[in-house]
Amino acid sequence: MDRSIQIKAVASEQRLRILQLLAEPGEHFGHQWSADPVEFGVCMTLIAEALSVAQPTASRHLDILKQAGFISVQKHLKWSYCKRNEGAIKGYLLWLQGEIRAVSTGS
Repeated sequence: MDRSIQIKAVASEQRLRILQLLAEPGEHFGHQWSADPVEFGVCMTLIAEALSVAQPTASRHLDILKQAGFISVQKHLKWSYCKRNEGAIKGYLLWLQGEIRAVSTGS
């Protein structure tokens, strides 16, 4: 995995907010009628609305998160749905923890 893309992904408040919202999709997107937000993911349109940004802006943020491996995107009919990739997020956090530890110990 390209760690620089992952670092870029979490360097944005908007992208961090997306990851926070997707951590509890049932709570934040329970009104989604087209598919179960927990099982299937959250429609990109609803993510844009939650951030109060235009669809293209949300799409750019989501694309970076996808490139980083932090979310998966699947299409169903005319919509795209996003879901967190917990394994990738956990892997990044473990890597970051190790890097910070190495810096602090001078390794």
